[in-house]
Amino acid sequence: MPIHVVAITITCCFFLVLVQFAATLLGGLATLGVAVIVGILACVALEFFQLKLRAGWILVLAAGTSLTAVALSTMNGALNLPILISSPIVAFASCGLLLLVTQGRHGRCALCNQHRAGAIYFRCPRCHLRVCDQDCWDFENIRCRLCQQNRVQILSPDPRWWDEQLGPRLTQGRCQLCLASCLDADLRACPHCGRSQCRSCWDAANGRCTHCRYLIAALPPELRLYLELPSTGSAGISNKVNVDR
Repeated sequence: MPIHVVAITITCCFFLVLVQFAATLLGGLATLGVAVIVGILACVALEFFQLKLRAGWILVLAAGTSLTAVALSTMNGALNLPILISSPIVAFASCGLLLLVTQGRHGRCALCNQHRAGAIYFRCPRCHLRVCDQDCWDFENIRCRLCQQNRVQILSPDPRWWDEQLGPRLTQGRCQLCLASCLDADLRACPHCGRSQCRSCWDAANGRCTHCRYLIAALPPELRLYLELPSTGSAGISNKVNVDR
């Protein structure tokens, strides 16, 4: 876990302990009331700093900070055992309810099956699964981790489609990326720079020439959402992406 995540988490926990401990000085009812607030703050604070902890850890932090505060207060005899037990339960419940409401709106990641606070979700253009940005989305290749591992293709397998987009198949040379021979692979030249790439490498690059950044015009709509297609013929990744918050 990155050091800044640990530092911010410890700071948030320390603040929540102080809030809960101050409430114990006001009596049992105030302690339980502030325990509700502590549970909510634990969820809101960690999402505000975009720490993206799993829901289970957020619940543990909410209950743990409340328990720590009321345990310290018992040293002075300020609270009795029922309050000691009830306070972390109340904090746990309020935090869990907030997580249920907020994360239920976004659902789970289709790959890791996790609710992640503050996560960004992407719709994979190849398999159409909705995946989180932490471990399941490949930003560089614009696809989910599973499609990257299995080399799932998105461009048409019809040779006529390739003829319309890039011209006829090359009868000599090699792919400039994987070095496959024209005898073993379907090579297509970039209309802009003439660089040859096999169909598999064109697909792996999302229909983009890795040399001059030219993009095939007739890309699938679900892939087009992640790319810009200027009239000049060259393209790059747009700042606008298909995400859910």
